[in-house]
Amino acid sequence: MPTLRRAPLHAAALVALTSALPGCMGNIRTTHTPRSSSEMLLVSTAAQRAVQRYDARPLAGKRVFVVEDRHESYDALYVRSALREHLARQGVVLVDERAAADVVLEVRSATLGCWDGAWRFGVPPLPFSPPGGGPGDLIVLSPDLTFGYSLKEGWARLQLWLADARTGAYVGSSGDLWGRAYEAIFDDIYPRRIPGADEATGEGYVPERAETRAPGGAAAPGG
Repeated sequence: MPTLRRAPLHAAALVALTSALPGCMGNIRTTHTPRSSSEMLLVSTAAQRAVQRYDARPLAGKRVFVVEDRHESYDALYVRSALREHLARQGVVLVDERAAADVVLEVRSATLGCWDGAWRFGVPPLPFSPPGGGPGDLIVLSPDLTFGYSLKEGWARLQLWLADARTGAYVGSSGDLWGRAYEAIFDDIYPRRIPGADEATGEGYVPERAETRAPGGAAAPGG
């Protein structure tokens, strides 16, 4: 029976390559923040999309106190601020004291985090007989040929519910508010990888003047 042997490595080529490298490799270092930008963008984008699913127009004109101390998660401050902005944009009057409110709104998160998935396939080792070789000269080729797809997702599931500020009686709830963001070959969290990248990053883009509103609701020019 023919025997299989692995193709030998070209040791001389490896020695030549390593000898050509600089000798100050010890000065190379890598620094990282506690969380990567991808993770932060995935989580915050998913949370933003979940918040935007809430229709707060029935609360327009009402004074609402937002209970925030029941919501703890990654990026909790971002979620709270995004929710407050969303409510204000839809005409809700935010108050800082429960006694001044008509309605109390409480927010909680069932999930707010990342999910990683991937699949891979490749070419297995293949026996190969060189031309003119004998039965015992089979070589096992081990090509590094792998193909696959990696996907990182951010998921948010938020829930809001309302109570009467005076009586504590149940008023209503939002149901599940889902948000998703993803990063893969194409993604929707980095502006340079989506249409309108130059505008989003400010390259060749003249921004519109920001709009602010006076306390009475009249539009005022922003700086």
